[in-house]
Amino acid sequence: MTPVGTQKLLLGAREAAALLGICKTTFYDWDRAGRIPSPKRFGKTRKWSRTELLAWEEAGCPTREEWEARR
Repeated sequence: MTPVGTQKLLLGAREAAALLGICKTTFYDWDRAGRIPSPKRFGKTRKWSRTELLAWEEAGCPTREEWEARR
């Protein structure tokens, strides 16, 4: 277990999927379908914000389009 305050802010797909309690394949399916927030891009690497994913889940998991319209 990671001590409080030392959790990663940006997550890879495997970590983001685990945070949401789904498998990585489902996470990628949701990403392609626009069901989760957009990732941050660093070259070819994509990372998702832990804070944003938690806020998105708290908001009831709206589609990417709805989520971005709220921001």
